[in-house]
Amino acid sequence: SYAARNKSKERWIEKTPQNIDNIELMQKNWESFYFIHVLRDFRDMYASWKGSGKCNVDAFVEIVKISYQNFDKYRSSKNYLEVKYEDIVVETEGCIDNILNFLNEDLDGNCYKINTNNSKVEFDKVRKITGKESNTLKSTQRPIFNTKIAQYKKILTIEEIDTIEQELGEFFYMFEYNI
Repeated sequence: SYAARNKSKERWIEKTPQNIDNIELMQKNWESFYFIHVLRDFRDMYASWKGSGKCNVDAFVEIVKISYQNFDKYRSSKNYLEVKYEDIVVETEGCIDNILNFLNEDLDGNCYKINTNNSKVEFDKVRKITGKESNTLKSTQRPIFNTKIAQYKKILTIEEIDTIEQELGEFFYMFEYNI
């Protein structure tokens, strides 16, 4: 509430990926919350992590497994929506309309495009505070693009791809991604 009031906003949005582990905590503390789970092909996700030097493939696999243990029970919540990153890129308007409907918000064509001016301001803030240039924030400084879909084919080794597909096969199936 403080974060929203501080910016004179009705809603606070937080996008930390680790919040997937906190759905139960959210259910206990907020009567009204919305959890939008943006899914992404695990191979592409790791390719991005690899490019940022976050961890090796084995650590990535363990992080995914831990994050999704006991996860199925949350998927049926009325407060939960799954959206695939790939669909947002390819079917932007339909996905945004679905998200706005889930949030009980009016449809607004301004939501279909990234405001690159606002993104630049956020990028500059993060760089000033951390001294680093976030790849994620760099990406938000340009219109929606599709070069991150299937990027793993150029970035990962065959061994990394095999490890991810074998170790995370049940999650590919759960979220309807093809191996």
